[in-house]
Amino acid sequence: MVRLIRDLELNYINPENIRVVRSKGSHSVGTVARIHGLPKCVQVGLGLEPSYVIEVIDEKFSPLNKKQKIRVLIHELLHIPSNFGGGVLAHSRKNFLKLEELYFSKLEDILDLYQL
Repeated sequence: MVRLIRDLELNYINPENIRVVRSKGSHSVGTVARIHGLPKCVQVGLGLEPSYVIEVIDEKFSPLNKKQKIRVLIHELLHIPSNFGGGVLAHSRKNFLKLEELYFSKLEDILDLYQL
């Protein structure tokens, strides 16, 4: 994940505070992955830094090819706001889809660098 964040030049993301977990048995339809932010009240109450967990749904994520997996991870990373404060940006955010396409276009240049 550190390398992907660096290669995409998502410099506002602190890779030390990003974790990826696999879950099994999800009943959500069409969801391959989701991102969870640590709310500000939890950060303050527990004295923690802003952090994020990307949850990949094993049954849906594992069958994907390498390019599709990286696209999913990019998509989830783009939900992290530039202030890296623990919040999560919605798909309805202005220019989310345009931003996503911009980063997906960089994928072809870096795809061979990754083994998943």
